[in-house]
Amino acid sequence: MMDYLKTARGVVTTACLLSLILLLAGCDALGFGAYALFGSNKKTIKAQYTGLEGCKTAVVITGRPGIDFEYPQARANIALALNRQLQANVKQITLLTFETVEQTRRSIPDWNGLTMQQIGQRLGVERLLMIDLIHFTTTEAGSVNLLRGLLVADARVHEIDHTDPESSVYQAELEVVFPEGAPRIYTIQEERGVAFRTIAKFAVELSRKFYDHEADID
Repeated sequence: MMDYLKTARGVVTTACLLSLILLLAGCDALGFGAYALFGSNKKTIKAQYTGLEGCKTAVVITGRPGIDFEYPQARANIALALNRQLQANVKQITLLTFETVEQTRRSIPDWNGLTMQQIGQRLGVERLLMIDLIHFTTTEAGSVNLLRGLLVADARVHEIDHTDPESSVYQAELEVVFPEGAPRIYTIQEERGVAFRTIAKFAVELSRKFYDHEADID
């Protein structure tokens, strides 16, 4: 029974995840109606880093072993969600799949000892988006029957064709929480929902660092 619960914690269906990403990224229908009636209430936020445009890129996610044990599908689902957002919004980007990255990683015994340049060359990419998963949970702090998603990660971009690929050209630490209001009561289904909404929110927020986008004016 415990194995089943642990597996359920990590499972996020592709269809649900992609649907939620689209929802969080914003729907145009209601926004267009508001624009027609009241004018634009948006402002353009410039990308913090545009160097992924036109480049072959790999998203490489690492994290503490405990996260993989507790949420075995977390890294795969984060990569899926982030790749989907980057592909949809960053011009002419080419992305390796999570499966390709993992197959390469598992085929190299000394992977953890490789330099950024060596990793990039093994994967055959121009850019590495390295994500260090610092913390991921769906459990409200201090509770066993309340749910609140928390994802904390450090993201770095390395330009493999740069003169110094070992130094990151862009870095950001991101923390997302879902829900921000009252926590949810634990059920297996509710925990799945909290997990994939937390991951989808993270993917939207991180991907927006790499392309111009619109945001509501406060």
